[in-house]
Amino acid sequence: MEGTPPGSSQLVPDSGWISSEAFLEWMKFFVSNVRPNEDHKCLLILDNHASHRSIDVLDYASQNNVIILSVPPHTTHKLQPLDVSVYGPFGTYFQNEIDKWQKAHPAQRVTLFDVGKIFNNAYLKAATPTNAIKGPY
Repeated sequence: MEGTPPGSSQLVPDSGWISSEAFLEWMKFFVSNVRPNEDHKCLLILDNHASHRSIDVLDYASQNNVIILSVPPHTTHKLQPLDVSVYGPFGTYFQNEIDKWQKAHPAQRVTLFDVGKIFNNAYLKAATPTNAIKGPY
């Protein structure tokens, strides 16, 4: 977690891939930070990944005042402007940070211990108000 943005959480499934169980753990982290309640529900817009649609996730969301809206496949670039204006540039910045790290650490592999700082450096460049405002809408 060294070098990650403040308030970050770490979750690494054994398989390395997101699962319904891992997503439920993330959902608990999300609820604990957003703290939705009966008077202030939260709308969470997600893609249509299978891990987002398990009965455990949907039940937990419902019981904790989170309304899940699942967008149709291949539409996030139209329905989620940050997907284009923030996360698009993030991919480029992340690759640049990986390249920088590899030049500074020749013949070494990036490990899970390095990813947090590399992510943070790229995220701070991509997640800016200017990029958010530049969204396609």
